Amino acid sequence: SPGRLAAGTTIGGVEVGGLRPEAAVALLERRSAALQREPVTFVAGGRTFTFTASMLGVRPDWESAVDVAAAGNDGFAPLRGLRRIQTRLLGADVEPRVETYPTVVRYTLATMARAVDRPAVDAAVRRAGLRFAVTPARAGLGLDQPRAEALIVSALADVPRPDQVRLPLVRAEPRVVEADLADAVQAARTAVSAPVTL
Repeated sequence: SPGRLAAGTTIGGVEVGGLRPEAAVALLERRSAALQREPVTFVAGGRTFTFTASMLGVRPDWESAVDVAAAGNDGFAPLRGLRRIQTRLLGADVEPRVETYPTVVRYTLATMARAVDRPAVDAAVRRAGLRFAVTPARAGLGLDQPRAEALIVSALADVPRPDQVRLPLVRAEPRVVEADLADAVQAARTAVSAPVTL
């Protein structure tokens, strides 16, 4: 029936095949509302953070997702029939567009980054008496905020919520490495290699 979603259709991981569009929207909204205060744990850099969809204003647009799913299996009778057979055999999943509170999400990511980030350490020249040496540079780690945002929003929008999500880190490279200081160390050693007469 053109008035029902094709069998094999899922939206946000929920089976809605055979339902009328308005019934599918009601089902998805009901399940999503029940999970608005369900916490999801996110792990990054050995730290854990727990958020709910209501905290970040995560709201999937189920109505437009149902419209997309219905349009994908619509058309003239022969074409519609072929599309519906294909959906029944292979399945079709539609991910809803998700709205958030952008300011809250940015603030949350910045707070997480402050707790997780380990900045890179630049190489430096160290003096002990008249001896000079270079302390080595050390790479750091930081929260990959764009990818972390996508994972957090996706996890909080899913109807079958994951219990835990691991967030990605990116390597932070030092700006100064040992090789950059070779000339400076040599100059310092030359400066103290002989007495200075005033």
